[in-house]
Amino acid sequence: MRLISLSLAWVAGIYIGSHVSLPLYAFIAAFALPLIVALLWHKRQAFLWGGLCLIVLFSGIGCYQWMVSEPTLQSFNDQGIVKIRGEVDRDPEFEGTTSRLRLSAQEIQIDSRWKKVSGKVLIYTRVFPSYSQGDLLKVTGELQTPPKLDEFDYRAHLAQQGIYSVMYYPEIKSMGRGWLFCLRNRLADSLDSALPEPQGSLAQALLLGIRSHIPDSLRDDFRSSGTAHLIAISGLHVAILGGIVLSSAAWVFGRQRPTYILIAFGIILLYVLLTGMRPPAFRAAIMFSLFLTALWLGRPQSALPSLALAAAIMVGISPLVLWDVSFQLSFVAVTGLILLFPTFQRWGRKVMAGEKGALTSVANPIVDSFAVTLAAVIATLPLIAYYFGYVSLVALPATFLALLALPGAILLGLLTALLGLFTPALSWVTGWVDWLFLSYIIKVVEGFGALPFAKYEVAISGAAVWAYYGILVAILSRKRLGIAMSKSIAWVQERLGRLPQFTYRVPKRWVLILLLIATALVWLAVIATPDKQLEVSFLDIGQGDAILMA
Repeated sequence: MRLISLSLAWVAGIYIGSHVSLPLYAFIAAFALPLIVALLWHKRQAFLWGGLCLIVLFSGIGCYQWMVSEPTLQSFNDQGIVKIRGEVDRDPEFEGTTSRLRLSAQEIQIDSRWKKVSGKVLIYTRVFPSYSQGDLLKVTGELQTPPKLDEFDYRAHLAQQGIYSVMYYPEIKSMGRGWLFCLRNRLADSLDSALPEPQGSLAQALLLGIRSHIPDSLRDDFRSSGTAHLIAISGLHVAILGGIVLSSAAWVFGRQRPTYILIAFGIILLYVLLTGMRPPAFRAAIMFSLFLTALWLGRPQSALPSLALAAAIMVGISPLVLWDVSFQLSFVAVTGLILLFPTFQRWGRKVMAGEKGALTSVANPIVDSFAVTLAAVIATLPLIAYYFGYVSLVALPATFLALLALPGAILLGLLTALLGLFTPALSWVTGWVDWLFLSYIIKVVEGFGALPFAKYEVAISGAAVWAYYGILVAILSRKRLGIAMSKSIAWVQERLGRLPQFTYRVPKRWVLILLLIATALVWLAVIATPDKQLEVSFLDIGQGDAILMA
């Protein structure tokens, strides 16, 4: 709990630092006061840890003010032509003859000098020449503030993705691409040649995170059925896939550490590499690795403090990541696996085992898969509703049924893509088998997506999200809350019992002085209060008259 408290204090400081700006003397006082309190009452651990949390809190405020000091792209909006260097952070989206690129800026040219800059810009350009994730580009054009449309707040929609600037048809110059993204594109070509559509596009999305080629109708079915996270390389996707791989490896190789844990870790690491080391997948892989480490040590309950520390370190390295939707989904999804998965797994096995406690080995991975899905869906439900504005009523059964074929689809897709680099003929054979798994997923998604009650549009506030997680935390920690409340009530009763003795020991002259001061203040307030009659005052303001009526 101490590590969690310090991590939360740090993250809270980062958040507060984004809203307030404190001078130097305020930081000196903020550090000195808790330090003095902690030194004077060092024997009381509550004061010691309280002072330490305050120091960490103000350190987070200072970290934000120090780290987020470089200029942002939005400060150059609507100021003419600029030159920017950056990296395409995800694959483009196509609409007719237009391609939309998300460029993560790294440098901007100011007075013939290149300076560091942060922020993302959405670039509208032509389909050809085509660009993909990982391309390093130099663009020349005018940064503009996203417009507010009549029926749709496009500016707010982009702001949720961390984009505050757009650029229309700039001059683009390619500056190269990393080897990892070159390999990723070659694997995508292998899948494209070995699989028909839409199975080929789905395989690229599941294995490599390339969603730009998925047909619009199928993409809408993924959204309606609540399974869009299966084709979006996000924390939720990595958490669910990692949980499925972990339970499957435990079923095949047994639960003797560390074999099944190392297999799960290796597959997740390989998967993140194939997706191009995208920040959402990389962050989720780090968080999931902490969960695996806790399992390896035989202390799964220690995964939550480690997760909190990892989140605090990530926020400290890049404070703006705190507002990244993928970061929030990654943290919440892995937290759901840590807190909810064991309970749901235990309930499921108890139901399957019955009174005799005999649970077949075939049922184990099914129960675990359902528990992973349920934990991730419950943990991320309010965030999905808040950011994306819809709730799918069929997300749980659709995700569970699709997950039955997801590991096979990804593993066979990987084998097909690798064989396509060397022996295309063999890749067609494995592609036929992978086609069965991919077709099953498509049928499940289309079937649930076609239901009239599959998706409902909702609009919830941030307070509702906090209330949801507050209730969930209260349910999970009801035993500890009961103990804490009973101790708090006992403490209050004890202090109230001492109140008569305390008041009796107070010197009578101090009571008399306080009463006289209170009486004087009351009479001053009464005398200063105006009567109920109308008062009209004429004020001379120079070039006219003003009348004050009270």
